[in-house]
Amino acid sequence: MNILKTISLLFSCFIFSASYSYAGLSLSQSRIIFSEGDKSQSVQINNDTDNLYLSQNMITADLDGKKDEHFIVLPPLKRLEPQSSVSIRILPRSLDTLPSDRESLFFSLHI
Repeated sequence: MNILKTISLLFSCFIFSASYSYAGLSLSQSRIIFSEGDKSQSVQINNDTDNLYLSQNMITADLDGKKDEHFIVLPPLKRLEPQSSVSIRILPRSLDTLPSDRESLFFSLHI
């Protein structure tokens, strides 16, 4: 089924990587791939600095920052204490509306 290919490679080209750090925040993985039947995926956000940060997390369809409605990110807003890490969950909301004959790419945005 083509939807399996679509979902399994959904996040194959994320723009963030585990080694990339912006303002002291980094992610545990660079790509999140939803296979057919997956209920959720988890990602660690690490604060490797001595500063306190507030992270707003969302999934966008492109780099303009407009929130995409195919996914829910929990928690959408999280306080990161200095030298700490938190786990966020990404849940699919409506993947059946995505094209089944090709991959779909979304971006993880952390402000």
